[in-house]
Amino acid sequence: MDRRELLKHKTTPKILPGGEVVFSRGHKLPKPLDRVVRSSRTSTTKLINVSDRHSVCFLFRDADTWTRSAFFAWLLHQQGKAYTAVAAFHYHPSHKPPHILMPCDEDDDVDHGTLHTCSELLLRDADTPPDPRTEEGRLKLIQLFCQSAGIQIKKDDSDDAAANQELDLRPI
Repeated sequence: MDRRELLKHKTTPKILPGGEVVFSRGHKLPKPLDRVVRSSRTSTTKLINVSDRHSVCFLFRDADTWTRSAFFAWLLHQQGKAYTAVAAFHYHPSHKPPHILMPCDEDDDVDHGTLHTCSELLLRDADTPPDPRTEEGRLKLIQLFCQSAGIQIKKDDSDDAAANQELDLRPI
């Protein structure tokens, strides 16, 4: 994917409806995310449409300690019935701050589920590092992902921009 195409994906108007973010252990992930390692400690959302051709999916791994937990998010582009990852957000508290992977100027043999061979951009957050095990930590990580992927968070149908940057997670 070249830089112009990636910029087009980022600047496409996208809105994350707040009531759609529901974590569960039962959601099946579509290709290319079906190969993502899942266990009894992981919870995911279903695919959430944020535009006509873009969807997002979130996954977090719970753990006994903060350093063993993790959080992932993907921005997917739909082409027919197939999905291609445009951005993959990773947070591994044990060894790396939040970062986003994007297939910018990459070869065609990229693994579009994980984007693990793609360019990695570290995202700096001035606050204390979020804890993916807590609802508050997941909210901060979702907001950071949405900000970096060009997704507006819409809590309700009002036009109040401040209110719509807040997000509510439904319980698992």
